[in-house]
Amino acid sequence: MQSPTRNTLLFSTVLLGLSQLSLADETGETAFSRLDRDGNGYIEASDMSAMRERMFRRLDRDSDGFLSRQELTPPAQSSHPAPSAVVWPDANGDDKVSMSEFLAQEPALILRGDRDGDHRLNADEFRQLIASRGN
Repeated sequence: MQSPTRNTLLFSTVLLGLSQLSLADETGETAFSRLDRDGNGYIEASDMSAMRERMFRRLDRDSDGFLSRQELTPPAQSSHPAPSAVVWPDANGDDKVSMSEFLAQEPALILRGDRDGDHRLNADEFRQLIASRGN
């Protein structure tokens, strides 16, 4: 049986890796503007809903509408540490994650980049996050 800590790290690594893969070919203002869907100057969880729904469907390999621990495998070589605050978002304890449970969790991109604790990224926080990718 896998440890809760390993499962937490595994889940958060997958989420963070997928978020950052979508930004791999974009930097700076272009990527920030694309993610700031409502144009209010911040990247918030609501701005990322459609992307996260697509991510959920991609991760749900058996298309049963739930994510199982077996469906989440670590990326081959992740150079980005997983945020420790991310937990397996199984709110009802059935050992699987529904779309609503998945979307209720704060996006890994925001968890990793939010420096002032307001649960959103401003342009400076986003630039710092992108710059730290190479470290």
